[in-house]
Amino acid sequence: MLKGEAYFAVAHNDNCPFIVCTEGIDTKVLGTKFNVCSYSKEQRNITLVEGKVEVSNTLSKETTILKPGQNISFDNEEKPHIKEVNTAVYTAWTEGLFYFEDKPLKDIMSTLGRWYNVNIFFENENLYDIKFNFWASRNSSIEEAI
Repeated sequence: MLKGEAYFAVAHNDNCPFIVCTEGIDTKVLGTKFNVCSYSKEQRNITLVEGKVEVSNTLSKETTILKPGQNISFDNEEKPHIKEVNTAVYTAWTEGLFYFEDKPLKDIMSTLGRWYNVNIFFENENLYDIKFNFWASRNSSIEEAI
């Protein structure tokens, strides 16, 4: 079972299906390049770069086939939310970058904290929802990134 984030480039093979399992979600490869993010039950999503994947909710047994450029995320009630996205936002990490588009500061700091293995606290919780466009090298120090 995958916990964390992984990027896959997989060829379709009817005789040997490739399935990525995360908490409550199975992603079956139908020949594709895609990103899976599953750090916690609250933060699970699959982004299709090219090809096709079938995403199955293991609890409700609902399946969805994604098209390139789509992201599917699941809320706390296990309902899928599909949207068109800039896939670079979800795959920039594979090129050594942090890349955020219109992301709340709380989400950005959560990602930076996980990467640099630090806990980040806000003195002013009113800052949580301010949205930023942001990029930085993952090889930089936390001070440089911030």
